[in-house]
Amino acid sequence: MDDYQRQITANRPKRSQCDICMDPIFYFSLHNVVYADCCHMGFAHKTCMRKYALSAGYYLRCIWCRSVKFRETVRLQSIFVPDRDAKWELQKNAYRELHEHKVSCDLIECICPRGRDHNNQSWLTLACKLCASTGAHAKCLAGTLRLNRQTQPTEFKCDEQRATWMDHFLL
Repeated sequence: MDDYQRQITANRPKRSQCDICMDPIFYFSLHNVVYADCCHMGFAHKTCMRKYALSAGYYLRCIWCRSVKFRETVRLQSIFVPDRDAKWELQKNAYRELHEHKVSCDLIECICPRGRDHNNQSWLTLACKLCASTGAHAKCLAGTLRLNRQTQPTEFKCDEQRATWMDHFLL
């Protein structure tokens, strides 16, 4: 036993919970609990850590400090860590929605005759430069900024992000 293991067995935590399932650890023993030797920040049920290790594979990191050394510590605590990609990496089209980005005109007054979701060359929808979650038609922006018809903005910053950005730099 190393120093930390001796310390744990001598001074068992009175109230501890598994940081994976958030259930209490009723019977605290080194045989049914996994600890982080890298940071000494918490405990988890061995069954919960086994499920996490099986799904994480190469990507297994300490759930408390994100240390890579945690993989070896867990293996020494009799947890099998497979040498493969994580299950979430192997799922077909797992990240498809991250590449799909549909922006509509979120201005209060949208003047597009075909509606907020319409987007083509004549009614180009610009995404917010700061958050990319809101958008506006360039022609709608030109109308709210009182620009002439030939002048259209090429970028857009939504009011919420502009206010957050200003607060960040003015403090």
